[in-house]
Amino acid sequence: MKIIILFMSLIVTGTCPGSIPQQFQHNQLRYKFTELSSRAPSSDDMVAAQTPIYSDTGELNDIHIEKERLINGARQLLLQNQPNHQKYRLYTKLKKLHEQRAIYLRWKAKRDFLVKYKEWEINDGQDKNQPELSLAKAEREIIEALNIQRILVRDFPAVSSAPQELLDLIKNLTRVNNDSAPLYYKKIQKKYSTAAETIESNFWMGEYYLGRKQYQKAEQHYKKVMKHKNHKMYASAVYKIGWNWLLADQQNRKSKKKSNNPIKIDKNKKKAITALKLVIRLTEGAKEKTLFNIHKEALSDIAYVWSLDQNDQVAQDFFQKYKYNSAWLEYLKHKATRFVRSQNYQEAIPILRRLILLDPLREDMAEIFNLYLDAIYRSQSPATLVANIKQLTPYKKKDHQWNQHWEETPILTKEMKNKIDFFVSGYGTLLHQEGEQEKNQDKLMAAANLYKIYTAKWPKSDKSSTYHYYLGTIHYQFEHLENAARRFQLAARKTKDNKLQLDSLWNQILCLSQLDENMQYPELPPLGKVPRPLAIHPLKQEWIEAVSLFTKKSPKQAESYQLRYGVGYTLLTYGHYAKAIAYLEKLGLEVPHNDFGRSSIETIISYLYEAEEWDTLISKSKFWLTQPQLIKAGLKKLLLESLQNGKHNKSLALKRLSEEEKSTIKVKAE
Repeated sequence: MKIIILFMSLIVTGTCPGSIPQQFQHNQLRYKFTELSSRAPSSDDMVAAQTPIYSDTGELNDIHIEKERLINGARQLLLQNQPNHQKYRLYTKLKKLHEQRAIYLRWKAKRDFLVKYKEWEINDGQDKNQPELSLAKAEREIIEALNIQRILVRDFPAVSSAPQELLDLIKNLTRVNNDSAPLYYKKIQKKYSTAAETIESNFWMGEYYLGRKQYQKAEQHYKKVMKHKNHKMYASAVYKIGWNWLLADQQNRKSKKKSNNPIKIDKNKKKAITALKLVIRLTEGAKEKTLFNIHKEALSDIAYVWSLDQNDQVAQDFFQKYKYNSAWLEYLKHKATRFVRSQNYQEAIPILRRLILLDPLREDMAEIFNLYLDAIYRSQSPATLVANIKQLTPYKKKDHQWNQHWEETPILTKEMKNKIDFFVSGYGTLLHQEGEQEKNQDKLMAAANLYKIYTAKWPKSDKSSTYHYYLGTIHYQFEHLENAARRFQLAARKTKDNKLQLDSLWNQILCLSQLDENMQYPELPPLGKVPRPLAIHPLKQEWIEAVSLFTKKSPKQAESYQLRYGVGYTLLTYGHYAKAIAYLEKLGLEVPHNDFGRSSIETIISYLYEAEEWDTLISKSKFWLTQPQLIKAGLKKLLLESLQNGKHNKSLALKRLSEEEKSTIKVKAE
């Protein structure tokens, strides 16, 4: 018997609601492509390269606060009448404190920015307010140091450290792009022409003009430093003149006219590559922090520059000759990135896959992985994309290289988990949207497989219940009703969102009802004629449980009354008479004005008639006549009739019984 459908057909129409996930923009799966000019290290970067790397500890913050206290103390002392030598010491100390605070604040701003940016990425970039890096606090500290340096240079010209004070002033003026830098450069050249600081001042003037895109002037100053090969800034000058030539080459390419311009635009690039190769060899094996950083940056930079022209053999020969394997991989990354950018995905895919398999522990693996998946998504089948995500998702196998590394570096573990989580969920929702819009079954199936991966790997995630729901809607479209019902059930169990839970339960009920309609059941005895309670079919039992949860969560919806009546009637047909009567009576007393509330009372009366339970019918009718809500609902006439009929039928039953007893006595007497 199709008991469920008998009542569900009144309420189930249409298809599953809410089957498409919220809009997911593909550009949220970002990959970076850095232009040449933005790759050039700034003068601030060069200062940072000469400073210690901080670690985020409470002790460091305490030191920062202590510096602020010292600054306030020094300023208070300067307000008093101090001798010149004491003033000089206080100003010098004050300048250093401000410079140290600037370095710390610059580091902290970049660290905080990266943390916020990663959180923004993890949240699928849905927050419109993309984090931005601000170095304003650090710059204010530099300006404070500048003001003190001007006092030192002006009021204490005879001290032995005067050349260094002028140099530091030029350095800080360059960092904030102040027009006064050339003025103080001329002073240091005029007053201290033989001092070692005058050589370094040329480096910072090179930085000054490089920042202003005056490349010829910058080149002149870097070359002055390069005349002194034993100077500590020699390698830095070679490195920066290489960048100066690269940027000049870029400027020439943008501004060159076909006529009336004899400059060969490749000339500066060739000189730049020569400079970068020289600085790589100069800093080979360097242990000093500044030189070590320059070595790494120069390798990365030359890999990038060669990738612009796809100089595979040149790059490979150089990197393999000197065993710079990481730089060769960096070159491949840049090359693949350019292929992706030019939409040449078939060329990019094997390079990116090679990078993933050869160097899975690289810091930018999430970016590489993103590029790889993006190229597959844009050029190959949805099934291929899913297969690659399955294959390359970390921690799939216990002995995977990623797993071992994660155990050693828990911070990387968390970051990579978040990234992979983002890829799986992002491409899942993307393919789901496109599959719905295009009516593309391949994309819908791929989305379903990604949702399965996600719910299996991150069962406790907040998104997991939503993806169970989406899986249910996809299964429903493919008419996989059992799978759909199971996913809706899981979504309802796992979510804390009331609306999602109600939608999931409702759709589970819908699927079970349609399964019930297609099911062939053994025929049941007539209503009221079941000798003992029968086991309820598992499908119907699952439907009853889903209805119970739905009506508990939403007891006053009109659909709830219909569903509750269906449950009561199902219990009745399977012979669970006492439980069914109690269930239906509760509904009838609760909403007698509702059609299904009235039907509940009528069904109980009908059952008692069929079962010939006249005593129960009489007692129930008497009780119901004492309930005001039933009388107000217009059931008084029905209840009086049931009471009267119950008494009449009981009387007839007793009369028949009496006649049977007389017949039995007469037979025995004969």
